[in-house]
Amino acid sequence: MVDLVKERVQAEGWLNTEVRLLDATKTGLPADSFTHIGLCMALNIIQDPDAVLADCKRILKPGGMLGATLPHPNGVFWTADMRSAFRSFPFPAPFPDTLPTQMHDQGHWSDQDWVINHLEEQGFKDVKVKAAIGTYYVKSAEHYVTSWSRTSCAECRILDHDPFWAFFVPHKISLVQHCATKWVTDAVNGPLAHWCPASGWQWDES
Repeated sequence: MVDLVKERVQAEGWLNTEVRLLDATKTGLPADSFTHIGLCMALNIIQDPDAVLADCKRILKPGGMLGATLPHPNGVFWTADMRSAFRSFPFPAPFPDTLPTQMHDQGHWSDQDWVINHLEEQGFKDVKVKAAIGTYYVKSAEHYVTSWSRTSCAECRILDHDPFWAFFVPHKISLVQHCATKWVTDAVNGPLAHWCPASGWQWDES
């Protein structure tokens, strides 16, 4: 991912951009140094989300803004095609109707009201959450599998699908074949839904 971003920086001519790999719970970046911070599917995945928020508060300037994307409880996203692929496999691989939306037990990051209350409890002000509903573009079956195979493996670890993990390579080939047969055409638009909370950080002057 870091190398991919570096490639885009060069190819697209991003200005004043530095790419680094850091621990989001303790970045070591200077305090009061950023006006904006964006977190993409991080708080529902990183094991200590409150530590992430604390470090965001530390490095944000007073009046700075934090934005994030979080899973929508009704989001289908990549799972519809993955579910139908699971049904086609020659070994038992049940795929639940509802997938876990986070990889830890700290909070409820797909619950809009909980997110608003929790961010306010952490000291953020004027918290607003908007549902981002739309579609995502998939060029081909190979593109779909390349994009979502890592995510599907993470989900399968959560769900303890040993057959999926043990036979990942042939499974990946089966995924491509299944999607190519299902879609027929070379490209599709899949459903997309996320929560997008945004909030400001103000020092408590009291």
